[in-house]
Amino acid sequence: MRILHLIDQPAAARGAERPTDPDAALLLCRTVVQRLPEFEHSVCLIGGSALEERAAGVGLPATDRVAPPLGLTVKAKRGLAAYLRDRGEPDVVHCWSGTTVPLAAAATRAPLCMTPRGAWAGVDLRVSPAVRAASRAALGVEDERPVVLLIGGEPGEADALRLVFLLGLLCVADYEGVWLMPASSARIARALRFHYGSGWRSRLVVTGRSFAEQVAGADVGVWLGAAWADSVGLGPSDESAVLIGAAMGAGVPVVAPRSPAIAGLYSEAAAGECAAFNATVAEVARKLGPLVGDRARLAALRGITSGPHASGPSFEQLVGGRYRACRAQGAAVYAERP
Repeated sequence: MRILHLIDQPAAARGAERPTDPDAALLLCRTVVQRLPEFEHSVCLIGGSALEERAAGVGLPATDRVAPPLGLTVKAKRGLAAYLRDRGEPDVVHCWSGTTVPLAAAATRAPLCMTPRGAWAGVDLRVSPAVRAASRAALGVEDERPVVLLIGGEPGEADALRLVFLLGLLCVADYEGVWLMPASSARIARALRFHYGSGWRSRLVVTGRSFAEQVAGADVGVWLGAAWADSVGLGPSDESAVLIGAAMGAGVPVVAPRSPAIAGLYSEAAAGECAAFNATVAEVARKLGPLVGDRARLAALRGITSGPHASGPSFEQLVGGRYRACRAQGAAVYAERP
């Protein structure tokens, strides 16, 4: 069965200096290709050369790329149609974002599918001590201060200003660390100005490295969500759930609000330490502070988070079953999540 994977470049968040990194889709797609060899996979990227370089950086064998006019995925219909004329129609198109669904529906009659929720814990990013040391050195972290990584999969979910507010609360409580945030974070310029004028001793690091490299150098992760997350009760998006699952599997505990999207990613012991009641900065700080301030506690938590904890059907059953069911549906769109 021939599977075509469509991955596009997410938009930039408001106040971000670069588009949101598509690492969640790239990492999970790589996992699908590696763990389901019984299917014939091809990957088509919808975006510029930066997306192609990002895919190569995570080890995804991206075979082709369609450059959309004006950088808009919805404008890539002609390019994708030409690609399909050259390569032939696939049996199933796996759309890795909501924006690729209408694009694929307009360019092909093949059935479409998206990723089933339970598959999000399938990414394996476990790293050796040598890789971890090299990553921390590349990030400029030369001491044993804990490194806190800001995680966000969709545009706006990694909000740099909210991270600085969190940093400030912990600095007032005498918790110090190195705070790592992606270069695609929202409101990054305001956050840097605020931090510079605060006089806080904790260090703030902006990085454009891949998520896998960020995880390799981190001690603990945190999901804060967008600026409105605490007022409307939002939890992590699908893309963030992939990144949280990957970090947890690599032994990097992630403090995040309780949410159905990530409930299966935490063991019982890890949930007690990491699962916040909501996404307010104060509540996340209450959970994160004891971990940042206690190296032994953090090390013990790294041990119990390492490896997959999701229950239910296996990764192969979930994704492979989705492909088979999608093909059986014929030309109907099979894009809903269970």
